[in-house]
Order: sequence, then structure tokens, then C-alpha cells
Amino acid sequence: MMAFSPMVAIPAATMPIFQILLMVVYLKLAGRIRTYFDRGVTRPRRVQEQTQGADMNIKILGTGCPNCQRLEALVREVAATSQLEPEVDKVTEIPDIMAYGVMSTPGLVIDGELKAAGRIPSKGEIEAWLHAAAAPNDAGSSGQNAVGW
Repeated sequence: MMAFSPMVAIPAATMPIFQILLMVVYLKLAGRIRTYFDRGVTRPRRVQEQTQGADMNIKILGTGCPNCQRLEALVREVAATSQLEPEVDKVTEIPDIMAYGVMSTPGLVIDGELKAAGRIPSKGEIEAWLHAAAAPNDAGSSGQNAVGW
């Protein structure tokens, strides 16, 4: 009996044909992957238009796990104690979450800026972020982007 060898399985004369077929299959698969991720996923606006008296918008990024629910409850609690009434939205679709650059949930976005990802921030951190976002005529970022990277 003859031992199996890759050179015996595919004759050298037909190797270019198999290489072309492999490339065609690869390109079809890559096209399907690209269309999956490009199917109407809108990218978040990185530059938030600040207008006088604009309402605060908070997004909780997560699929509904206990940590995501805990973060949402914590944000609502801090907003209530701070006498703020932000609009709190839940983003649960994976492509929409990935559009913010978040690979592990929960994530917290305040006025279009990612503040935390992959962890539950403390009440103090959330309170500081909410007060900074609510302050009129923000003079710029205080360098307190605590994504954790």
C-alpha cells in the first residue's frame, strides 16, 4: 500500500486549476461576509453637534445580559439623584454595538462619546460624566475617556 502524500493526491499539472478554484471560493465567502456587515448598519456620529439646551442622549450597549441591565439601572439611578432627565436608549444589535468599537459589553455612550466598555463604571464615574455632559458651553474634553484601553 502506498502512503498518503499531498503531492500524490493532486497532480502537479492540475495544481493551478485548484489554486484558482480556491481563490474563487475565498472571494465569494469574503463578499458574503462584507455584505453581512454592510447591510444597513449605520456608523455612529463621532462628532456630536452641541446646541444650546440640547437633551442628553445616553446609549447602553449590550445584548440584555445581567451586567447590561445593571448598568442601565445604575445610569437611571445616578441620573435621578442628579436631577437629570437624559434620554436612555438600549442598543442590542451586535453590528450596531460593534460600530462603536465595542467588543465586550456592557458599553456606555454619552452624547455620542464612548465612555466605558466591557465593565460597569462606578457611580462616581457615571455622575462625573453626566455632569460634564450636562454642563453648558463645554470647553472641550477633560481627557477623561475611561474606556479602559
